[in-house]
Amino acid sequence: MKHPRWTKLLLLAGWMLLTVGCGTPPKVVRQDPEIERNVVLARSAFAAGSAEKAVTYYQKALNRARLMDDPAAIGRNAYNLAACLALLCQDDEARALLDEAHAEFQRTGITAREIPLLKARLDCRDGNTAEALALVQSQLKAATPKDKFFLQYQILLADLLCARGDAKGAALELSRVNLKALNAEEPVVQADAAQVRARIALLDQKSREAGEFLDAAAKHLQQAGQYIEMAVALDEAGRAYETAGDRNAAMNRYYRAARSLFLAGQTARAERVMIRAVLLADQSGQAEMRKKIQQLQADMNAARKSVVQEQ
Repeated sequence: MKHPRWTKLLLLAGWMLLTVGCGTPPKVVRQDPEIERNVVLARSAFAAGSAEKAVTYYQKALNRARLMDDPAAIGRNAYNLAACLALLCQDDEARALLDEAHAEFQRTGITAREIPLLKARLDCRDGNTAEALALVQSQLKAATPKDKFFLQYQILLADLLCARGDAKGAALELSRVNLKALNAEEPVVQADAAQVRARIALLDQKSREAGEFLDAAAKHLQQAGQYIEMAVALDEAGRAYETAGDRNAAMNRYYRAARSLFLAGQTARAERVMIRAVLLADQSGQAEMRKKIQQLQADMNAARKSVVQEQ
């Protein structure tokens, strides 16, 4: 059975993996100039929030690597292309590329633990939580705390237990994470952990606490330059605060989320968030925030009309 709410949240974790995983497994010593050029363009597109453009450049890099029969380059670019496609919910294509990456890395003796990590996320999104759990647990048994992705597997295991509604088990697994190591990780990984803590709080019906964890996740994502994901975390925080009965905090998060999504070109998503913001604004006595929300709504409406006129 699929879990719509958790599916959305687990997809966010997959995006973060791409940020951490870009450029891994280890780079070849002498990179082909054409591959390198397309990889640089792909990373730039990804940093700008355009997974679609990143796909185009990673595909070009992958095709060049295939032409050269360079297994390390094939594996690296197949993996990064798969991660982008997973973000775009093109899971079948992503799985095929992950299989290709695995086979090519085997040719060179490279162990790439990020591949089963992404496969587990895809399994969970497909509703195969049991398979995802088995894969993550097997990877943890085969790894040591010194392994690069060990901590991410720990966080994902807790996340998967949340997807099954096991708040107690998730909290136990998360308690095993080395906090010193976590604090030394990239902001996206710290955001991932904060989101899992939020999910545990939601399962325990501690909505305000969940909102605070999601605020922390949004801050980490801001530091990482992942602004669309930051906006999604703010939207989730707004929902948590709304459930907790704090309309002002909810409006603030909805407004910030909608503004970022709108300016990132995610108009449809921004409009869905704005529906909730406007509803709360109509019920609130906060004149200043209501004015901000109304102005943003007017800007979005004007942008929509402009697009229609151009067509």
